Amino acid sequence: MLGNWITWGDWVVAAEKIMQKGPRLLRKLLAPPSAKTRSQWQEAYQGAPPSDPMTIPYLKQRWRFKASGDPELDHRNYVVGRYLQGRSHLTALSLGSGPGRIETAWAQTGLFDRIDGIELSPELVADAGARARKLGLDAIVRFHEGDAGRPPYPLPKYDMIISEGALHHLKPMSEVLPALASVLDSRGLLVMLEFCGPDRFQWTGRQLALTQQALAAIPAEWRRKDNGRLKRRVYRPGRLRMLLSDPSEAVESSRILPGLHHHFSMLEEKPLGGTVVNLVFYEITRHFMKPDPAAALLLEQVCALEDDEMRSGRIASDYWFGVYRPRV
Repeated sequence: MLGNWITWGDWVVAAEKIMQKGPRLLRKLLAPPSAKTRSQWQEAYQGAPPSDPMTIPYLKQRWRFKASGDPELDHRNYVVGRYLQGRSHLTALSLGSGPGRIETAWAQTGLFDRIDGIELSPELVADAGARARKLGLDAIVRFHEGDAGRPPYPLPKYDMIISEGALHHLKPMSEVLPALASVLDSRGLLVMLEFCGPDRFQWTGRQLALTQQALAAIPAEWRRKDNGRLKRRVYRPGRLRMLLSDPSEAVESSRILPGLHHHFSMLEEKPLGGTVVNLVFYEITRHFMKPDPAAALLLEQVCALEDDEMRSGRIASDYWFGVYRPRV
């Protein structure tokens, strides 16, 4: 519809949002772009029930296995064991630090003297600072309000750049990635765990068909969302809705991998999937947090479907883990 600027799914989502948020939704739509982005991130981190499929323990272990080869070893400790042995007193720049969970997790490895988190939302900067103080890490982890894609950064050079779900919010990639490469030490690492799928979440036809196939196999009681409505299908979002809700969302996500290959040397890069799995289980995660045997089997089946489709090349991975060095 209208070159995919507006889709039928937009009307369905709008009706649900109006019932949930009412006047708050209108205020958000009328806000300037940067305010929309800040609001979206604050809602994602504060006060809302978890809807991210990666909060499901089975899927969390699946991603760990794909990144590290061990379902019990997360990507951070994998990087420490493989790339940072014998190093200490490191500095790191973390993009889009949100509430500070990522930065404090890296600080707890004991290898860093300083980690600078850059975050657009002042409320989240305050929350992150409080988190670091509570954990006794505030001498190491520091949070700064700003645009993570635009230098200058607090230090001229860093030993590591951390991007966990931040790069796909930044633009233009042709300027962001050279800027990051310029502040990374010659022995430094860029560690990425990112959405690198279609810009503005313009899901492919095959992706949507597989998602619908998987949803159809899930009983209705497990497709009930937190708002009580039944999840019947997943729609490709209209571009206008994406711009109105968060102008930064997946703004140049498809350019991340090509840009990294151009400006950095790849040490390793692994597809994590999420192309079908995340669409299927988004907003119905609570039914699968502690699944009974039948629900657990459904999780396994949807994951197997996605893996088979990726192996055959019929779909690409939307999420990636990678480790890179600057080109010399």
